[in-house]
Amino acid sequence: MSEISTSEAELGTVVLGLEGGRLVSEYVSALYAINRLYDSLLTLDRFIEELQAQAGRPEQFRPFGLRPLLDRDWLPEPAVLPSERLVLSAIEVSSPGSISLFGDLGILEQLRIWLNDRDERRKDRDYRDREDARRLDLENQQRETDLLRSRIAAMREAGMPEVAIVEATRALIGEPLEAVERAQDRVGLGELGIGTEDEETE
Repeated sequence: MSEISTSEAELGTVVLGLEGGRLVSEYVSALYAINRLYDSLLTLDRFIEELQAQAGRPEQFRPFGLRPLLDRDWLPEPAVLPSERLVLSAIEVSSPGSISLFGDLGILEQLRIWLNDRDERRKDRDYRDREDARRLDLENQQRETDLLRSRIAAMREAGMPEVAIVEATRALIGEPLEAVERAQDRVGLGELGIGTEDEETE
């Protein structure tokens, strides 16, 4: 059975590389996009926890018709605890620069891996042939699928309608993820490292 952990979040720091010499508005947009995706993933995971707690009671979805589901009025409001909020703990704008983000380590690690993989594929496109580029694009799609797979499985097992699953993943992962992709292309977000709560507080 696919489950999203309900245990207390482990906190830690991710350090992302970024390029200097960009507009202030581009850095602000990048941070906003990262924060939106972070909040969306935490919100979706908490929503899934609630679905799992109500498993076997699909009547919670019966009042919804197709149109209300597509209108997204039923989607959960942002559900991020004060202790889980994403914190900008350090920033260095140079060539290269970096930003340090402190928050839920599980979400940050997913973000770090995904950004680094996409950054490496982006660099590879500059010198690899068309066949390799196609293979890398397929790998990118697979990693995005990995980001969704356990969450989609958990929603299905809780009895959530397919149309609701599609809308939830599109609104809470797909669209925020596209915004982060655009931000990465503008300011060159990439991986530098990740730490733990103890390292942050030392």
